[in-house]
Amino acid sequence: MKSIGIIAEYNPFHNGHAYQLASIRQELATDVIVVVMSGNFLQRGEPAVYDKWTRATWALQSGADVVIELPVAHSVQAADYFAQGGIQILDALGVDAINFGVESGDAADFTEAARWFITHEELLKAKLKAEFSGQSYPERLSDIITELHPSFPLDLANPNNTLGLAYCKQIIKQSSHLTVTTLERKDAAYHQSELDPQKHIASATAIRHAVASGKSVEQFVPSAVSKLLEKQPMTDWTSFWPLLQYQIMVLTEQQLASIYEMPDGLPPKLKRLAIEQSSFETFIEELDQKHTTRVKMQRLCLYILLGLTNRAVVKAFEAPTPLHILGFSSVGRSFLNEQKHHLSHPLLTNINQQTASNWQLDIRAGNIYRLGARQPVAKQDFTRHPVIISGE
Repeated sequence: MKSIGIIAEYNPFHNGHAYQLASIRQELATDVIVVVMSGNFLQRGEPAVYDKWTRATWALQSGADVVIELPVAHSVQAADYFAQGGIQILDALGVDAINFGVESGDAADFTEAARWFITHEELLKAKLKAEFSGQSYPERLSDIITELHPSFPLDLANPNNTLGLAYCKQIIKQSSHLTVTTLERKDAAYHQSELDPQKHIASATAIRHAVASGKSVEQFVPSAVSKLLEKQPMTDWTSFWPLLQYQIMVLTEQQLASIYEMPDGLPPKLKRLAIEQSSFETFIEELDQKHTTRVKMQRLCLYILLGLTNRAVVKAFEAPTPLHILGFSSVGRSFLNEQKHHLSHPLLTNINQQTASNWQLDIRAGNIYRLGARQPVAKQDFTRHPVIISGE
C-alpha cells in the first residue's frame, strides 16, 4: 500500500486542509494517508481550540486514513524538535513519503536547503549567538543565511517553508527512508488574519479571528466544523490564565528554574508578574524578553502550565516515541495491521494501567486541558479508544 504522511495541527480543520488531503489522494495516487497530529497543546505555545479527538475526527471525515498523536514533548516545541517527533513517527510506521504545504519551492529545493543547513549548522549557531542587533530570531537567521548563501533556494520568512525545511533536515539527520512531496498553499497565507469572501480557503488564524469576532466561517470549513464552531466556544489562553497564574505562584524560584528552556534570572520576574497582571495578554506583554519572540514566551508558559521540566523532556526524547492511535478508517486499519508486526515503537490503541507508563506527560496534559477548556471535555486518554470511520 502506497502511503503518504502529513504532520498537522488542524486548529481548526478547514478547507485548505481538506484540499491537501484530496490533492494527495488524487494527484499522488496514494492508498493511505497518515496524519501525525498535535494533541491538545500546539507548536506556537497555545492550547488547541478543540480537543484532539474532535480534531482527529474531522481529519478522518475529510479523507485521512490514520491519525497518530504527536506527543506533547514534541508538539509544543520549536520547528526542529516538532519536526523531529513527526518524522520519527512517520518513519516508525513505514510511511513512504511526507507531503507538506509550501509558499514557494519544490521538493528538490527543500532537500538542497536542508543539506546546506546541516553542513553549516555550527557556523549558523555561532553567528546567531554572536549577532544581537535588536532583531528577532527569524530576522537574524534570514540575514545570516543571505550573507552566507545569497542564492539560498527558500524564503524562510514564510512559516510553512520553515517547517518544511525542518522536516527535510530531520529526514536527513534520522537517515529516514521518507521521500518528500510538496503542495503549494492555495488562496491563503499562513498568517492571513482576515477572511476573503471571494474565496473558500482561509488560514486557521483568520478563521479563529473571525469566529472570535462573531463572524460566520461556514464557507471556509467543512460543515461538521462549522456546526461545532457555532455551538461551542473555542478554547484559548484566556481560560488557562488562572491555572498558569496559580502554577507560577506556588512553584518556588528554584522549581521554576528547572522548567524546560527557562532563561536564567527569569523566575523572580515571573512570580512578580503573576501577582500583578490580571490577564494572560497583559502578562505576556509585560514578559517581553529582548531578542526573543512572543511565541517562545508562550511556549515557556506552556512548559510551566504542564510542568515540563528539563529532566522530563530529556527523558521523553530518550525513549522511543509512542504511536498513540487517535483514529483510523477501514483502509487505515488494514495499513496498521500490515505494519504493526514491524514496529520498534510502542503502539498505543488505548491507555490503561499497563500502557500508561509510555504516556505520562500526555495524560497530565490531557487532564490540564480539561480544566481550562471552555466547553465540557471528556476524558482524553483513559477509557478512550480510537475513532473509527467506516467505508473508503
